[in-house]
Amino acid sequence: AGSGRASGPERLVRFAIVVPAHNEEHSLPHTLSVLRSLDYPSDLYEVWVIADNCTDGTAEVARTGGARCIARHDPERRGKGYALAAAFDAVLQSGAEAIVVLDVDEKQDASTDLLTTFARGLAHSPVLQSACRLVPRPGPWAAWLSAENVLEERAFHGARERLGCAAHLR
Repeated sequence: AGSGRASGPERLVRFAIVVPAHNEEHSLPHTLSVLRSLDYPSDLYEVWVIADNCTDGTAEVARTGGARCIARHDPERRGKGYALAAAFDAVLQSGAEAIVVLDVDEKQDASTDLLTTFARGLAHSPVLQSACRLVPRPGPWAAWLSAENVLEERAFHGARERLGCAAHLR
């Protein structure tokens, strides 16, 4: 999400970073560490972890790591969509002006200027999305998945953006 510009946003925005998680007690500490190191005023963002139908210590790891945690236990409504719906209801009541959704990923770090870049972009658009890049597991399909992901990101979504067309959030 980094733009390479050194200047900050015109106006600082209060963010909620929402991290949906299912049985991520081992990966979550890295993600929380990365989010604590963002180059943005710490009083202007809050991390929310949605422990969705977890059977491990994800919720405790989230709380210990300084995040607000919503633990969901609903075997009929499982998955990221339900987790995000629960989060948005709570986050919208918290005073956040913008929501950033990040997945737990111990192999990839968010750019330290993520929130500064989003704050700058929100001055021009009410909805933003950073690049979505897969980190495929090693194997015969890894190169194909990586190539397909880059092609979709740049050729399809990038072209739609350059033409001023509506873009799909992914």
